[in-house]
Amino acid sequence: MGNKSSGGFSPADGKKQSVKKGKAEEGEGGQPASDKTNGTAATGDAPQSESANETTPEAQIEASTGQPSGTTTAQKPAEEEEGEAPVVKEYQGEISVLEGQQAILRVEVSGVPHPTITWRLGEKTVEPDYAIEIAKDGALCFVSVEMTHAGIYCFTARNASGSEEGKIELKVRGEGEEGWAAASAAREERTETKPVPVEEFGEHVAQLHANNNAGFYREYQDLPSGEEGHTVNVFKMPGNLPKNRFRNIAVYDDNRIALEALPSEVTGEDEDSDYINAHVGDYINASYIDGYSKPKQYIACQGPLSNTVVDFWRAVWQEEVGSIVMVTNLTEGNNVKCHQYWPSSGSAHYGPFTVSLAEQLIFADYVIRHLHISLGGKSRKVLHLQFTSWPDHGVPEYAGPSLTYLRRVKAETKGAKGPAIFHCSAGVGRTGTLLSVDIALEQAGTEGVVDIQGIVSRLREQRMMMVQTHDQYGFIHDAVLESLICGETQIPAQNLPKVMGQLASTDSKHGKTGYEVQFGVLEQVSPKPHEVLTLTAQSFPDKNRSMEFLPSELWKVPLLMEHPGYINATFANGYKQHRGYIIAQAPMEGTCRDFWKMVYDRRCGVVIMLSQLMEQDKEVCYGYWPSKEEGSGEEVTHGEFTITAGNVKYDNIVQRNFTLVYNKMPHQQQKVTQYQVSSWSEEGLAQDNRALLELIEKVAATQRRTGNNPIVVHGV
Repeated sequence: MGNKSSGGFSPADGKKQSVKKGKAEEGEGGQPASDKTNGTAATGDAPQSESANETTPEAQIEASTGQPSGTTTAQKPAEEEEGEAPVVKEYQGEISVLEGQQAILRVEVSGVPHPTITWRLGEKTVEPDYAIEIAKDGALCFVSVEMTHAGIYCFTARNASGSEEGKIELKVRGEGEEGWAAASAAREERTETKPVPVEEFGEHVAQLHANNNAGFYREYQDLPSGEEGHTVNVFKMPGNLPKNRFRNIAVYDDNRIALEALPSEVTGEDEDSDYINAHVGDYINASYIDGYSKPKQYIACQGPLSNTVVDFWRAVWQEEVGSIVMVTNLTEGNNVKCHQYWPSSGSAHYGPFTVSLAEQLIFADYVIRHLHISLGGKSRKVLHLQFTSWPDHGVPEYAGPSLTYLRRVKAETKGAKGPAIFHCSAGVGRTGTLLSVDIALEQAGTEGVVDIQGIVSRLREQRMMMVQTHDQYGFIHDAVLESLICGETQIPAQNLPKVMGQLASTDSKHGKTGYEVQFGVLEQVSPKPHEVLTLTAQSFPDKNRSMEFLPSELWKVPLLMEHPGYINATFANGYKQHRGYIIAQAPMEGTCRDFWKMVYDRRCGVVIMLSQLMEQDKEVCYGYWPSKEEGSGEEVTHGEFTITAGNVKYDNIVQRNFTLVYNKMPHQQQKVTQYQVSSWSEEGLAQDNRALLELIEKVAATQRRTGNNPIVVHGV
């Protein structure tokens, strides 16, 4: 379903801390000391990093004004424009947190259009990195605060009508400083959770989404850290510190994976033996995690570093792991998330281990690798399942791909002897999110109830900081709800005729066919138009045939090297190809150039047209190709692009062949084949199914010739 938490989470009770002379007063509520100085920043929060947007050049913060902390300075453009200039309503002038904890610097601001918030520390613009995220609402989020993060952060709220600035000072305390004991005690106070019956879970999630996801914020704040009663002495040992990807993600002594020494007959008396037995030791940043009904069903660990790859394979071998579930890419943006610990092809040696890649299957959202690991003459099979569609900053927009992936994981790991390893980069955020969904679905199927707050609390008792952000916590709920509503939607091919017969029959109780019921479910779980962010599309009404069907910000197809480069087109995933399709509106006279620019940018070799040019005496598509065909060689120019007509074939499907040339580089020609299927009923149903099957065959053949780039599909 659509991730309704993508806009970030807000405090549940709406209470704000007032600011006086740039510092937050003690206690709840209170009036602001002045109209310009208020406070709403959360300390100890997980950042809302999972809905962050990249900062645009137009939104870069200006130099500091020198105003005292907690004050703002309004700026207006030279000419009055439509809309409302930004007004900063509330923020906290000073925040003090303990090193290693989580914090959010949030600014409440109004304006039309809604302002963009950017941040600067000194002369440097703040950009997302491994520890800092910028949420969709502009909040500056720290996953794990470090001493180096302390300082005065200047923010600018800006829109087309003006800008407003202010400052927030972030103070970072070392452990043991005054005030931490009380904060720790409050954080560790366990909140009793109440399981929600499955039949009431939809209403429960809707209530948590209300008031800008206030319920999620409240529940997430109530989660215990889980650290009470645990020691992390082995983690802190000097020799083990270089083996940790993050210095604040520790493993509990009573729940860590203790690596066993490999026997000498395996390692031999060579340098591998010295490395394994003298330098590696028994430490790895990995924790046992209980499943719903099976102790130590999973292992949660950090993504291997270059110096811990051998440790990782030792753990796989020792625990008889049959499946590795990886929820990250090796790099995301400019950040290295995980060192590659398997060969891209053939075999590779990692200490005494030999790992071979037997097979690799690539799908739109994940990759499955069949690995063989060998040690001392013995060999085992290990399945590696990597989810590749988790966004750099945020949670997935929709839960569907994650659920499909998780079902594949469940199917492949069923009956495995050892635990499955789950890891992302730190092994707590995305890892904790997927594990929570898996456990919650098993709980729902067994008990008929769901207790996500209790599940996350229990996970944190086994590994710190599991589920790092409000957005991840909200995503767990949305994913579980979608799975409960939709159920298993994949159908074995051999069962398809039987299932289609069942779907075509009418339910006497509801008077609906199975198709109608399923369509109703789709309507229920799909985001409503007003929930989809379409700001760019709304700014270009002359480029849209209808303002009802607009591309979302996350999936729109930008025209390269242009700003904003808008065209009414959106990416869509195929079965194996990520963003393998482009769904576009039918070109208009004023957008033909943009259409061909998009085809050229994305090196598209196939365009599928699902309409006539005129339908019911109304133009539904502008003729964007040469009007004279039959291999005449006639040309038409749209902007800087020239399209030359080739041969045409008329059958159930009209096939037109074009040559596309960018006039500034006339020697580079791009072949484009258009397939037109126009046999549609007034209800939008295909009148000839054979034509569609023929279309699929023709497109597949053309794709093989033209490079398997995105397929453009347009209707009216």
